[in-house]
Formats: sequence, C-alpha cells, structure tokens
Amino acid sequence: MDRTNWQFGRKYINFLAIAIIAGKVSIPIIWKVLPAKTKRGNSNTAQRISLTKKLLKIIPAKDIKVLTMDREFVGKEWLSWLDNKGVGYVVRIKKNTLVGSFSALELATRRGRKSQRLQTVFGLELFFACKPMKKDGRTSHLLIISNRFTGKEALNLYSLRWGIERLLGHLKKRVLTSKPPT
Repeated sequence: MDRTNWQFGRKYINFLAIAIIAGKVSIPIIWKVLPAKTKRGNSNTAQRISLTKKLLKIIPAKDIKVLTMDREFVGKEWLSWLDNKGVGYVVRIKKNTLVGSFSALELATRRGRKSQRLQTVFGLELFFACKPMKKDGRTSHLLIISNRFTGKEALNLYSLRWGIERLLGHLKKRVLTSKPPT
C-alpha cells in the first residue's frame, strides 16, 4: 500500500493504491483518488479500510502473504482491523514511536536488528525489527513492526514495498510531468 501526490496541470491528485508484486514488478490492482479536501495530506483509516475491503473481495486474506506499508499507515484502529481480517502486515514506524517503554530507535540500538518477542506498539502486541543502514557515512535505521513476521523475514518482506514506490515514482515522472491535454 502506498499513497502519493501527483500534480496534473494545476490539479493535485492524492492517490492511494494497493499493488501486487509479480517477480520484480508491482501491478496496482486497487486504487482510490482521495477527496480534494485531503489535498496533499495523508490518508485516514476509513479510506484505507474502504480500499482494503475492495482488495479482499478479489483476493481473500489467506492468499495475501503480506501487506507492506510506510510510516503513514499506522494506528491502533487500522492495524487491528487488518489483524481481525487475517491480513499479515509489515509497516515502517517512526523512530520516536513507543515500542514497549522505549522509542523504536532506543530499542533498536539496545537490542540490535531484530526481536522475536512481542512488543506493545499502538496498544497492540507486535513484532519489532530493525536494520541499521549507512549512507554517506551516516547511520539511520529501518524500524518496522509486524503482526506475523519476525526478524530478517519481516525486513525482507518490507523490502518488497520498494516495488510500488518505484512504480508510483516512475508513473509520476513519465506520465504526469508531460503536459496535460488541452
């Protein structure tokens, strides 16, 4: 699942999509243009649930390996809904998100890259995993939570998310930077 903002002429399009991964290719199968009142802001739980209900009419939860999501797609109501529907997920979290009694970043630097224990996050019992990443001599951390997957498996599944990220970036660059029809 991902959301992006596209500018088409003078119009801004706030686009929420779910894609399936086929090999190395992401194919959007469900999407929604968010109302203009959301402008270029984040989606909300009701919009995510509405979109995911459409997905579950096409693909049952038992056939979905994992739903990968970025930091925008968090919150107790949303993640509980996915869990109750039987959808496994891996979602990135912000470094200041409370994981148990520590921030995600504090826990990551204390315990290393993965945890097999359930941690309380957003009031839910979830698995936490972390991967240090170096870029330009600086270390940052990929911090993720999951309702089903632990450690390296969770981190590897999260990496699938880059497929939809690349797809939406490609469409934005190739399709929407051209002049709109008059």
